[in-house]
Amino acid sequence: MHFLPRTGHAVKSGHVYATDYAKPSFSGKIGFNTGYSGSIYTAEAPDAIEPSGKGALCAFRYSESNASAGIVYKGSYSTVILGFPFETIINEDERNRLMMQVLDHLKE
Repeated sequence: MHFLPRTGHAVKSGHVYATDYAKPSFSGKIGFNTGYSGSIYTAEAPDAIEPSGKGALCAFRYSESNASAGIVYKGSYSTVILGFPFETIINEDERNRLMMQVLDHLKE
C-alpha cells in the first residue's frame, strides 16, 4: 500500500490541508469530526502515516501538528490512504470535492 504507520492519536482537532507535493491532483482544506456527535461518526484517534517506497508521497498534513495525514501512490497500481475515516468529513462540499479528487487520481 506504500505507507507506514507513524502514530495513533496524531491530533485532537480535525483539520487537514493538501500539500504542495499532491498538486494538482489534490487541493484544499478538510475538516473532520473528532468530538462527540449524535449525527456523524467520530475520529477518536486519527493516525499519522508516512509514505513508503518509490512513487509514494504525502498528500495531506494535519494542521495542528503537520504530521502526515494522507498518502498517495502511483505506480503499477494507485492508492489513496487517509489517517482518518472518510465518513468523518463534516462538510458535504469538502467530502464531495475530496471524493472527486480521489476518483480522478485513481483513474489517471
